Amino acid sequence: SLWKSLGDLMFIITSVETVILWGLMGWAIQDVISKQGERLSTPVARYVDLEWLDHREAELGRCTKCRWGEVPLLLRGCFAAAGIASALVGHLFYWVSDRCFGRFNITDDIRTLSCYGSEDALVKEVGA
Repeated sequence: SLWKSLGDLMFIITSVETVILWGLMGWAIQDVISKQGERLSTPVARYVDLEWLDHREAELGRCTKCRWGEVPLLLRGCFAAAGIASALVGHLFYWVSDRCFGRFNITDDIRTLSCYGSEDALVKEVGA
């Protein structure tokens, strides 16, 4: 009971310390931004290459977006069918996992392990 109490005390102390440090960190960041905000947000000539890379990335992101309505109907059907099939396979593995997968305990002999092809295999035919 003493160790549990000490563990609870340590958890409380750590939590309070974390909250205090996060508060101090926020205060320090806000202090720097309020005192030097204009200097921090002013563009600097030596960083023009970085500004260009940011601008280029933003423009490429804006130009290369593909909305669902722009995708051809056949391709949308394939995507939807693949999503549904993936969900169904996941549900199959969850609901009837004993028909999809066999059992192999960690203490079993490795020479008796059969991965596929028999009734006592690790992956059964339904799970393949």
